[in-house]
Amino acid sequence: HQSCIYELNLSDHNRRYLAGLKAYFCQPGIKEIFQDVSWAEGIKNYSGLFRYNGDYFNNLKNFLTANPAPEKGYLPLQGQMSSEPVKGEASDNTLDSLKLSYIKAIASDAKSRGIEFVFVASPKYGANSSSVQPVKDIANKLGVPFWDYTDAPEYQKFEYFKEPMHLNDDGARIYTAEIVNKL
Repeated sequence: HQSCIYELNLSDHNRRYLAGLKAYFCQPGIKEIFQDVSWAEGIKNYSGLFRYNGDYFNNLKNFLTANPAPEKGYLPLQGQMSSEPVKGEASDNTLDSLKLSYIKAIASDAKSRGIEFVFVASPKYGANSSSVQPVKDIANKLGVPFWDYTDAPEYQKFEYFKEPMHLNDDGARIYTAEIVNKL
């Protein structure tokens, strides 16, 4: 665990990724992640009541509705983009040192345990691969393979995307099949 300094405008963005970790707050290493994002998040989550604040209604709604749960975690995006996005709209070149530090920590930990893995950057419509350069640098430094599909020409098809940052079901199935075959 390393303490990181990051731009304040990124804290809200990072805070939304904590929701899935709230249930594990008392597990070793998880409290530190909350404190890295925001000291207040760490303090608030000591209360089990706060940890699940807002989740009760979502859980109840999911229980009472007929909507089936996603199959094996996959929730397909149907349809395609309604208009051609502005070039470069999909790329966000804002670096978040906190996320980069955790990518590096996870990769280092896995390598130290002899776990083989690969970094994969999925396709983004109209983006360029320079947006993933910091992760490529981490992968190169650690000797980990990096498969960059960010701007792969075979996936830069309008009909494969629901929005610039997310493949639709058709694109996701083709992309997933390629990754599975490559693995």
